[in-house]
Amino acid sequence: MPIVVGFGLPYLFEYYEKCKRWIAVLIKTALFITIILNTTVLLLFAAIPYSQSVHFTSQLKNRLADKETTVYYLYRSPYTTPGGSPYVFYKQGAPRMRLERVTYIDSVRSLAGKDVLLAVTYNDLKDGRSMLDSLGFKPVFYSSALLWNLNEFLHSKKINTINDIWVLYKKE
Repeated sequence: MPIVVGFGLPYLFEYYEKCKRWIAVLIKTALFITIILNTTVLLLFAAIPYSQSVHFTSQLKNRLADKETTVYYLYRSPYTTPGGSPYVFYKQGAPRMRLERVTYIDSVRSLAGKDVLLAVTYNDLKDGRSMLDSLGFKPVFYSSALLWNLNEFLHSKKINTINDIWVLYKKE
C-alpha cells in the first residue's frame, strides 16, 4: 500500500493544483479530518489497554489476591475471553479468589451480606444498573473509566457500545 500511495502522490498533487476551488477545499478538509481522527485514535490506543478483560483481571489480582475473596460475576467470568476460553495464566495469579456465577441479573438480589463483590461488563449490565444502585452496589473500579463513560454516552445516544468494558461493584 505505501508503494501505491508513493506512486500516486505526484498525480494527486498535480490534480490538486489544476482542480476547481471547491474540490481543493474538499480535499483539504478530508485530509485534515483524516489526520485529526487518526492522531486521536492513535493517542487513545496508546493510553488504553487493548484487552480490557486482561487489564481488569490484573487489577482484580492486585487488589484482591492477598485475601480469601468471593467475586460474583454475571453471565461471564472476568477470567474468560468473550468466546468462553479461560485465561488460565491470569487466574493462577489469584488462587485465593473464588469466582461464583450469577445466572440472571435478578439473582443479584439474593446476594446477602455486606462487602459482596460483583464483576460485570457494561453490555451485560446496561438495563440492570438502576437495580444495582437500589440494592446498594457502588462501583469500586473499572477496566477503563474513560471507555465506561464513552459507553454511557453511546448508550444515551442509542449507538452500539464497546464490548468487554468491566466494572467491579461492591455492596455496602
